Amino acid sequence: EITTRLVGSEMCIRDRFIVEFGTVKMLIGVCKELEQITNSMAAQMAVLTESIGRQATGWKKTAQ
Repeated sequence: EITTRLVGSEMCIRDRFIVEFGTVKMLIGVCKELEQITNSMAAQMAVLTESIGRQATGWKKTAQ
């Protein structure tokens, strides 16, 4: 029972991270459209978010 609760908790944290991370990526796009960040800054952030997204996908696949 304790293990089940822990696994459920990990899934909740991971899923919440994925949702919140999607929000961050969307906000970066909005900032770019509103010209609050430069194309160069957006490109740098895209590289970083791609890397983080791959890691999050790996965590999700590992947990399944």
